[in-house]
Amino acid sequence: MKVIDKTLIIGINAYDYGSTGNIMRNTLEYASDNGDYDFLVVVPHDKGNRSTYSYKDKPLNIFQKIWFHKILKEQNRPEGFRETPYTNRVINKIKVESRKYKCCFVCLHNIHGANIDIRLLFNHLNLNKNVSKVFYTLHDEWPYTGECFYACCFHCDKWKTGCPYHCPQNLGQANFDVNKQFSLKKAYTEKLANKLTLITVSNWLSNNVFSSFLKNFETKVIYGETSLDPLNIDENEIKRIKESLGIDNKKIVLSVSAYWNEWKGTNYLFKIADKLPDDYVLLVIGGKIEPHKKIIHLKNVKQIDLTNYYCLADVYLSVSQAETLGLTTCEAQLCGTPVVAFGHTAVKETIINGKTGYIVGEDNDVDKMIESIIEVVEHKPFKKEDIILNGQRFQKNEHAKRMFDLFERSKG
Repeated sequence: MKVIDKTLIIGINAYDYGSTGNIMRNTLEYASDNGDYDFLVVVPHDKGNRSTYSYKDKPLNIFQKIWFHKILKEQNRPEGFRETPYTNRVINKIKVESRKYKCCFVCLHNIHGANIDIRLLFNHLNLNKNVSKVFYTLHDEWPYTGECFYACCFHCDKWKTGCPYHCPQNLGQANFDVNKQFSLKKAYTEKLANKLTLITVSNWLSNNVFSSFLKNFETKVIYGETSLDPLNIDENEIKRIKESLGIDNKKIVLSVSAYWNEWKGTNYLFKIADKLPDDYVLLVIGGKIEPHKKIIHLKNVKQIDLTNYYCLADVYLSVSQAETLGLTTCEAQLCGTPVVAFGHTAVKETIINGKTGYIVGEDNDVDKMIESIIEVVEHKPFKKEDIILNGQRFQKNEHAKRMFDLFERSKG
């Protein structure tokens, strides 16, 4: 078999959409379009995008089903240690495709959400001589904790030494041994010692990595990026949206999230809405929230239309309690909208305090948040060009360009 004189990059993620899916695909497509690379996206389900292998769209055969449900009892396994038959499909695909090329890199993203057994996958990546480098982009805290995606929400740092058997925040089964999973993650990740480079999407996450069992791996901070296009701004559409929502004479505070829960700060949305002046309105996009008389909630807005919503707002509000970056604050600034935010975790890295917005602090002071909102809306203290310039640090392909440079340096 003739070996292709290129580098193949295989990206693995839980989804081929959303923030992590877009970052993965943008990175691989950028490398392919700008260098001597081919790529393959490996995800559970194919959304019809370019160069995709889906490992769940094809049903399991009868022997796999028996193994899957009767012997392995996969439904009782936690994230990252389940669905062995599907993991074998991924491994076989990597094995077949990697031997066709002179060089092969594997880019891992949110593999826990992909329902892959990392023991099998990591062991294969270690042994596969055709795979020379593994880049693991961390989008949350799961890779170094027992089970938590955001241990910081529980003010827990037990992951620094080893999670307990009975974790009070256990997200898995009632009798699940969190410490065992923690130990397995550590053992199987360390198998990749000679190949693995960690990518964190913020300095905050990088600092956590240096306090975890991952501290001895090479780690690089490459900020995440948005796929939002600020060129989609349509002044006529902005006017139409305001009129249709009945807010054309209101001062608009905007907050966006794919979903809302306690760590996204849902309770603070209501507290802030209650204290806003009568000529203000809080526009909330995405997810599910309880109805509130001073909140207009839009459950679904297409990504291509989000730009207009960011632009119609007088100020963007972030009440999140935990973010490994916080792309919505980046998107708002890319559209020229100033931000006020509680300064938890990595959110404060996205804002230049006093120049593109205000970081209110980490004490969730609602009154101070209201004061900051009113200051921004009434006095407009920030220059739009400064706000946009800061947002451009996170625009589409900024992450991809830095990853491309890393790929180039990693070629043997």
